[in-house]
Amino acid sequence: MSSPRATHPSPSRRNPSYFRRSREARALLLPTPMSSLPRLGEILVRYYRVPETTVEGAATALSAVPGRLGDVLLTIGAVTEEDLARAVAFQRRIPVALNLQNAIIDPAVLRLVPAVIAAWERVLPISRTPRAGAPDDLLVAMADPSDVELCRELEQITKCTVQPAVAVEADLRAAIRRFYTAASSLTLDEEPSVVPLTPSSPAVLPLYSPSEAPTEI
Repeated sequence: MSSPRATHPSPSRRNPSYFRRSREARALLLPTPMSSLPRLGEILVRYYRVPETTVEGAATALSAVPGRLGDVLLTIGAVTEEDLARAVAFQRRIPVALNLQNAIIDPAVLRLVPAVIAAWERVLPISRTPRAGAPDDLLVAMADPSDVELCRELEQITKCTVQPAVAVEADLRAAIRRFYTAASSLTLDEEPSVVPLTPSSPAVLPLYSPSEAPTEI
């Protein structure tokens, strides 16, 4: 899942200009989580066999050092990245995008988000759904689906309504490299060409539906 991201590069390396905003400033704009949402710790205890004492210990540690519960549990090996992604998706009532490298994405959809932004912000546009009389819906895999301000910025770029899907960060980074460039790495200084998958690649992207609870082990 998400890990702390590095300080922004100089504004001259960011385009469009509204992406120059610091992540610290962006964090101040995020709304307080809705009280109606289930707590992430409760979901992990109930469905993913994370001991309640472990969750309580991680929460106690966060009272002294700012951070995220999921990141702490990942660090101590209490939960896998995939299970954490599924738990976050269930908590926020959004899809989870797994095995992104095996998805087939329309190059026209990829072009909605420039490669430099996809790499830096850790986002990958997956599909676009037309809406009559309204902006199209754009499903976007994100390392941090709670970043409401980033969603708004993506909407300004794409002119679509962004629907976030949570993804495992390592899988997401690999998929961004896979789709946006044929090179082994992606730089922030130039936008690589789009490289679509072959027709023989699997066409089904597993999306976890939060309408049903995760399978209880």
